[in-house]
Amino acid sequence: MNGGQAMNLNLAELLDPVFNFLDALIQNYGVYLYLVFVWLALLVIAWIFQRRLAAQTATGKLRRSSPQASSSRRDRRANHHRQSSASRLTKRGTATTKTTD
Repeated sequence: MNGGQAMNLNLAELLDPVFNFLDALIQNYGVYLYLVFVWLALLVIAWIFQRRLAAQTATGKLRRSSPQASSSRRDRRANHHRQSSASRLTKRGTATTKTTD
């Protein structure tokens, strides 16, 4: 066999140069890295909210609160309730119909 050096399989020793580089980078530029990550996080959060808002307006699911909209919702619910109770009576055969002579 080859008389060369045996392969190092110890993960801690293998990644030691990477950790040394990261330690030096944080020690020298830690404040700047922190500021960059904070601004990136704020931009990502704004991007997520912007996409959600755009998706809601595109599908029409964005709710706008107005007195007119809430009263029309109440009217629709009441009308739906009247229709469903009338249809139940009709199915049972207990609904009365007015006949004029």
